[in-house]
Amino acid sequence: MASFNAACRAYEKGDYEHALQMNMRIIQNGFISAALLYNIGNCYFRVGDLPRAILYYRRAWYLAPSDVDITANLTFALRALGLEPLRSNRAFGLLRYLSLPHWAMVLVAAYWIICFLLSAMLWNPRLRRIGRKLVLAVALLALLASLGLGSRLPLLLDPEAVVAAPNTKVLFAPVAGSTLHFYLPQGSFVRIRRARDGWLEVEEGPGRRGWVPEASLRRIIPRRTHQWKR
Repeated sequence: MASFNAACRAYEKGDYEHALQMNMRIIQNGFISAALLYNIGNCYFRVGDLPRAILYYRRAWYLAPSDVDITANLTFALRALGLEPLRSNRAFGLLRYLSLPHWAMVLVAAYWIICFLLSAMLWNPRLRRIGRKLVLAVALLALLASLGLGSRLPLLLDPEAVVAAPNTKVLFAPVAGSTLHFYLPQGSFVRIRRARDGWLEVEEGPGRRGWVPEASLRRIIPRRTHQWKR
């Protein structure tokens, strides 16, 4: 893509604002990729907007969780804001090596391969011995893909968001003037539990749950296409 390459050249020349504008135009045209989101994160980092850099690095990570550069830059940006880097269980980390669409493709492919092998075994009994072994191997692959999809379910059921506003107040109730519970630092991650009339109930950790105005957060995976540019 010519415009993507032009944005990369502008970035290499140090024209970060121009590179950012070109990358945003690409998103406006409906193209999304891990590389594009990563480049946008780099642009925001260079212009000093660390919360948005974190937002776009995390968005890139969702599409390419095994990319070491994305993970490294996300960690660096979090630490630059004085925030703890994200940690994950090592076993689940292996399952999250592939993105959700990739695991879905593996599972669908395994299903059709098993169907083909079973059909071949029915038509040709001589293939049954080796066919059973192949079916077992592919079934194990399907199980692994199912576990990979399952490891992503928490991120889908309770979507993540980045705190966009500095020192965001978390209240006990979704009402302006409600009792203050705690503050959220800008650039930190929360899980969205539910929504109500322009408010979101979020959870930062055990016992740290409350309500914030929806405008104070940026969803990692937007619900609408145009929100990728926020």
